[in-house]
Amino acid sequence: FLLICRQAYGISELGYLYAYISGPIIGFIFSSILVNLQLSLIEQSGKEIGFIELFRESLPFAIDSTLAPISESATRIILLVASGTVAVAIFEVAWKVFIGGSAIVRAIRKSMLSTYSSKKLDRDKMSASIYDSRKLIIWLAPLGIVCGSFGSFLIPFVFSKDYMESIPVFVILLSTWAVMLVGSSQQVFVQALQHGNRFLVLTGIGTLIQISSAILLTEIFEARGASLSILAGQLAMISISIVLTWNSEYFIKLRLETITSLILILVFVSLTPFLDMVSISFDFIMCAIITSVLMIIIYKRMEGDSLFLLARSNKF
Repeated sequence: FLLICRQAYGISELGYLYAYISGPIIGFIFSSILVNLQLSLIEQSGKEIGFIELFRESLPFAIDSTLAPISESATRIILLVASGTVAVAIFEVAWKVFIGGSAIVRAIRKSMLSTYSSKKLDRDKMSASIYDSRKLIIWLAPLGIVCGSFGSFLIPFVFSKDYMESIPVFVILLSTWAVMLVGSSQQVFVQALQHGNRFLVLTGIGTLIQISSAILLTEIFEARGASLSILAGQLAMISISIVLTWNSEYFIKLRLETITSLILILVFVSLTPFLDMVSISFDFIMCAIITSVLMIIIYKRMEGDSLFLLARSNKF
């Protein structure tokens, strides 16, 4: 839409305004068509959804959509008050790089959400979907850690040498990215198949821990403390997701795989203060490679157990 509006109106505020509002409007029209098609199927099946029920079911997710902006803004404000504008600038550079990578996690979670929701009534298809999503994570998480570790040293060249201190901040956010990806199956399962209040509690506790950690850590570690608070919030949400899915038959074997991967990621990020993060560090790169190789070994070692579990669930 931006290219079309630029051709029609040139480089002007009006063109950018039309491009900005065109996307949501087209998306609303398209989603309305899809919803009406689904409503016709619901009417044929004799099911009715009242306003109160619709409001009650959607309220937890509506509240959740406001928590992420609140936690991000609160973290920046806390960092500004505790450490000043320089620390905020260092954090912001690392955050921009992190946001680019987290788009991958968000896309994967959206695909999982639609798949899990559509197959939640079919036990066999649900087991296959969870196993397929884990296969994607098997290779994407280690690859992301290695590529992100190499990419972290490009920050001074892409932005400025003044942002050399953004490298260790980004490495912590890279670990946060890995945590988010590794725990995606459990967290999306809670969002798609369990009551909305559970998902609200999950994200609410994660937001509270992130803001509380930011207050405590930014005064000590400045920009690194802000990134550590984000890591703490994501770890809290993934841990709660594991607890909420603990008795689910789909995660009997996968939960051990997830916990082991989280431990490896925490070991990886705990080593960063002891490594040279100013220039390209052989020790740091080797640490990232070893972590990734160990994750792949763990995944492949447990893959046979996961296949056995999948076959058993399909049989019974």
